Amino acid sequence: MSNDDWYRRTTWTEADSTAFQARLKRSRGTYHKAQYLRIQAHYLANAKLAQDAVELLDQLFADFPDPSQLAQAHLQYAECMLASDRIDDAITSYRLAFDAEQAYPNSRSQLWLDFPWLIVTRCLTDLFPEIDAYLDWGDRAITFPVEEFRLNTILAFVADESGNAESARSHARTALTAAAKEHSGFVRHPTVGLVSNPDMTVLDRLQGLAGV
Repeated sequence: MSNDDWYRRTTWTEADSTAFQARLKRSRGTYHKAQYLRIQAHYLANAKLAQDAVELLDQLFADFPDPSQLAQAHLQYAECMLASDRIDDAITSYRLAFDAEQAYPNSRSQLWLDFPWLIVTRCLTDLFPEIDAYLDWGDRAITFPVEEFRLNTILAFVADESGNAESARSHARTALTAAAKEHSGFVRHPTVGLVSNPDMTVLDRLQGLAGV
């Protein structure tokens, strides 16, 4: 196993866990231990081993809470909770990620879009008042079509909830245009950041708001 593969496992047998913990124990410093735990948790979550990923993230929070790793770790925890349809726990994790990013602003993520996206696509209307704070934290800055799509979908659904049909229509049309883009705008990376496999329920609602 290469030097990097020990914390990028996609299986998690008892032997895998024992070997990982042995290497982790020998690694130096809270930062590196937290990073190895977070990266390994990411690989396990992608391998549909969410509970094992959660256990590693819990270990990070309890034993090696390095500030540079906390925001992303809480985001990964939220994703694991969503995979288990534990929405309330996911919400808590998103809020903890927000606190961690504000405490360590050098560690930025897609949190500013991820949590508002959850709120509007799950119709968590009691949380709508929180959305602006997250969008403002990200400066509503978009680079890729998928970000343009997500931001304008959020704004369209918020406008619809508040009864602003004109704003909802405008943002819905912008979101649909972004979803249809076939070029990122970057010559060397034309397909990076495009909208792929969008939720048809979201698209149907956008089309209704856009009047198309």
